[in-house]
Amino acid sequence: MTPIAFARQQYEEIKSARKVLLDYCETLSPADFICQGPGFGKGGSVRHLLVHNIHCYEHWIIRQALQLDRPFTVADTLHTIPECRIVYQEINELMDQFLDKVEQNSDDLFSVTIHDEQQQVDGLKLFTHTITHEFHHKGQILTLSRMLGYTPVDTDVMR
Repeated sequence: MTPIAFARQQYEEIKSARKVLLDYCETLSPADFICQGPGFGKGGSVRHLLVHNIHCYEHWIIRQALQLDRPFTVADTLHTIPECRIVYQEINELMDQFLDKVEQNSDDLFSVTIHDEQQQVDGLKLFTHTITHEFHHKGQILTLSRMLGYTPVDTDVMR
């Protein structure tokens, strides 16, 4: 399997785990979806944590790697999981573009800004950062839902 085929397959697993998470989040009450949990950053609610994950893709993949001028998603404009799914579908399409770009120029580096400094990074680093970031906050979402009285489902890739 080529490295890019491996990355595409891995992203399919990410989308599968995300679908399980979003299906689970649809069982939360509307009030619990936007309820800010104590000690949780990035807005502290399930909605804000989902949007924070979206922001990671928007910043690193869409703005930095693809150099597209896409505005950041505003959390307060998303009121339901179906609305979140629409944004994640857009992210998936742009991830396909990113993976196409990496495949066409596998040795090329991306010029990105990290802490106000230009750095050269490869596609693997950008890809790894965004997917691990998503899984970190997925864990926070599940913990927050448990604190709200729900029983989280297994959202691991291996389930």
